[in-house]
Amino acid sequence: MRLWGISVWVLSMALTGCVDELIDDEETMESRQALLELQQLKLDVTTGPGAKLGPHLLALQRAVAAHPHSGDAEIKRKFPMLSVQDGYVRVSAHGDDGAALATRLSARGMLDAKTHGRAVSGRVPISRLGDIATTSGLGYVQPTMAMLQAGLVTTQGDRSLRSDVARARFRVDGRGVRVGVLSDSFDCAPGPLVPGQMFTDAADDIASDDLPSDIRILKDLHEEPNEECIDEGRAMMQIIHDVAPGAGLSFYTAAVSVEDFADGIVALAEDGADVIVDDIIYFAEPMFEDGIVADAVDEVVKRGVAYFSSAGNAERHSYQSKFRNSGRRGLSGGRRHDFKPGAGVDDLQRVSVSAGATTVVAFNWDQPSISANGVRGSRSDMDVIFYDTNGDPLEECTLDGSQDVCQLAGVADNIGGDAVEVAGRRGGGERETARGRDSFFSSSPPPRLPVKILRVST
Repeated sequence: MRLWGISVWVLSMALTGCVDELIDDEETMESRQALLELQQLKLDVTTGPGAKLGPHLLALQRAVAAHPHSGDAEIKRKFPMLSVQDGYVRVSAHGDDGAALATRLSARGMLDAKTHGRAVSGRVPISRLGDIATTSGLGYVQPTMAMLQAGLVTTQGDRSLRSDVARARFRVDGRGVRVGVLSDSFDCAPGPLVPGQMFTDAADDIASDDLPSDIRILKDLHEEPNEECIDEGRAMMQIIHDVAPGAGLSFYTAAVSVEDFADGIVALAEDGADVIVDDIIYFAEPMFEDGIVADAVDEVVKRGVAYFSSAGNAERHSYQSKFRNSGRRGLSGGRRHDFKPGAGVDDLQRVSVSAGATTVVAFNWDQPSISANGVRGSRSDMDVIFYDTNGDPLEECTLDGSQDVCQLAGVADNIGGDAVEVAGRRGGGERETARGRDSFFSSSPPPRLPVKILRVST
């Protein structure tokens, strides 16, 4: 069994007075060490060396520094929320002058640097994250964290939509319409997702009439076969071709960064797309105001484009409430949320944790996000932390081979930034039950505290 907790910080809150509350004589040295390390991590991302990197990039940097010979497979197993390959991690860097920042970051090892206004997306060497954090003109760096709303299924899209009936009855097939697609990749998967399955590339699909010949690729994730690609975008385009065989298709990868995702929406519209679809979600997109992706959608809809996004189905894997002060202190010394609306107090929330999977908690509160409006940021600082059933925080993920269950704690410094925290728990081999703890400290409590819990099988 595991516990996850949400603690809230105020910028001036010192990391003192919390240890005695959570540690007693019966607790192990391991739990004491895990608690102290989490407190130090929070301090480091607030005023220390990780202030511009945030908790996840700082944890990644330290893990790789401690185990410099670790390969991609082990890094991805412990840091599945991040996009890591060949010793590089995908990030978005923010500053006042995007063009100047791109030049400086490229000089420090950034690959595929692309400017998006004040932001720069690209891949940076993990070993140089500390150096990159000192770049002149850099405000902060965020890792690319996203997932596809897709699975390994055999499509019945044409029949379920009854588009075969529509084509026959109304004599329409999509001719004269162009559909733009945003997903991970189009034609760079190195092989089948499951060994032994049939595998085709884009040329094979065109030859077999699973894709039309009228395809325009504005941007793919990679130009050559690469382990980062699964070509979910091409799978989407195969379904679209079944439904509307006369339509032309265009593709733009949405997996580089949230800024590039927004640019891709506009680029597809400018390329002549009448309809645009996507199947991707970025964990840190704000829920309470339109972010840059929603702004891009609004822009193309005003031009007459029909836009459709795969919302996914999180079912009951969510929680929303007004803040209720439990009167109990959390890891930060802030006030925990009371999950029990009636009499009594319950500062724990129970969730289900799938075996062998990564559980991601995307937590938002009803305050401004600087990435969305460019002027105002969050007035509160809130943290998301996983605990075990004894109330002990899980260890931060490292590349130690003996570590089975671990977490990427959501302890970013939110004051003046985004009203979003993202945390992840890397699971063990058995299905478990999780409980959650939520606390808050601020002079102006947010009116709503929605949590979305996502499962990422790994």
